[in-house]
Amino acid sequence: MTDRTDILSGYEWPVGPWTRANMITSMDGRAALDGVSGGLGNDTDQEILRTLRDGADVLLVGSGTVRAEGYEGIGTERPAGRPLRLAVVTGRGLPDGLRAIDTAAARPLLLTTTVGAARTPADIAAEIVVLGADHVDATAIVPALRERGLCRVLCEGGPSLLGELIAARRIDELCLTIAPFTVGAGAAPLLGPDSGPAARWALAGTAVDGDHLFTRYRRT
Repeated sequence: MTDRTDILSGYEWPVGPWTRANMITSMDGRAALDGVSGGLGNDTDQEILRTLRDGADVLLVGSGTVRAEGYEGIGTERPAGRPLRLAVVTGRGLPDGLRAIDTAAARPLLLTTTVGAARTPADIAAEIVVLGADHVDATAIVPALRERGLCRVLCEGGPSLLGELIAARRIDELCLTIAPFTVGAGAAPLLGPDSGPAARWALAGTAVDGDHLFTRYRRT
């Protein structure tokens, strides 16, 4: 059995504001297997996910990923007084709601547009934050969270949101697990089409457990 202590130590949070993305990809660059990312991972990947969430102030995720992955009960496993906020990004609003919002331990944030806010029920159990007229401004997401005291931001995608945040230079560190699978063209790629121009990243750490490779890259 792999001793995961050394692996997990690399995923402790730095002091001060920091934005991380945690993603898993197949060998051919796909972000899911059978529709969900968990199908690609192993036990160490799940431990990394829990470690990152334990140290984060807010979990940032796109509404499509929330619908696909569930995300119910976010923050309920945290000690009292240390709630993990959920921030859901949607340009079109949430006319049908999400179970993740209703079951979160702390009041979630809905980061949306003027159009999206108008389509979202007024009694939704979330703080609505408008960050654009008809498209969520990716450059404004992290500053809006930090204005609310949420300085350790953990993004778990999906690919479109991650790509836009990378293009906006709002990701400080990408925690990327490479899984020993090829998935084919049916699944979504790791990054959406709006990831911006080529950019150089610096390797901050690597680890191996079985056939899974765990990497951390920081923006140069």
